[in-house]
Amino acid sequence: MARSIDSIVAAHRTARELRAAGKPIWTYTAEIRPIINESRDQSVERVVDVANRIARTLRERLPAAFFDVTSDDYEMHLDEAVEDLESYTVASLSKPGGEDVEAVEMLNGRLEELYDWADRARVWLG
Repeated sequence: MARSIDSIVAAHRTARELRAAGKPIWTYTAEIRPIINESRDQSVERVVDVANRIARTLRERLPAAFFDVTSDDYEMHLDEAVEDLESYTVASLSKPGGEDVEAVEMLNGRLEELYDWADRARVWLG
């Protein structure tokens, strides 16, 4: 689901309702920003490392049911994004001539999807 003004408003509305009810606005926490911010290196090797570590962190910190297709709590968009991040390798992201920009753009696209999902699912990614 693409981020839209409606999805942003819905996420804020949900947070406001939870806060008004005295409940935490984030159901789960999986801090990934520290991994992203460790370095400004945009090499393919760095993108692969960041992607793989983010995937591992999400699998470790979020309920296993989110990744279990047989569960009522299965989160298809999350599972697909994490599987994609896990599949990143230097060989799969390297371009002839050494252009690393596409790898960074691929990672940024997945991160945008993850943050959008997290807003809807009330998961704090940091």
